Amino acid sequence: MEKLILFCLLILIGCSKDQLLRKTDGSWKINMLELEDGEGFIYYTKNISGEFTINYEARKINCNLVFSYVNIQGTQITDSVVWDNLSFDLKKENSIIFEKNGMQIELGTLLATKKSLVMAYYDINKYQLFKFVFSR
Repeated sequence: MEKLILFCLLILIGCSKDQLLRKTDGSWKINMLELEDGEGFIYYTKNISGEFTINYEARKINCNLVFSYVNIQGTQITDSVVWDNLSFDLKKENSIIFEKNGMQIELGTLLATKKSLVMAYYDINKYQLFKFVFSR
């Protein structure tokens, strides 16, 4: 029993942020976007296309997503998220940080498996929380 507890403890200690984020390495296809605006309204869209790529060894990300949704006023909104070959650093156990247009962006990993990836970030300029659901 003591050996089992010690083994579990070693596994927990050994699961560093590097190991979690290594699961995200490679290309991901976008499946869905959840967007929460500054008023607290939440919009879900599957009307989205694009890809997210993370190169863990080179510490680079690429993202080119285009999406549309209908806001609370009934207006069709089309927007995009574009991050071209940006360098990133590890911030916490589950997030990376990078700079775009002089602003620091923290991209948090909510779920990372071999086939699924859920990431989120808050766009301070748009007052919007983006939650992306990707798959391989």
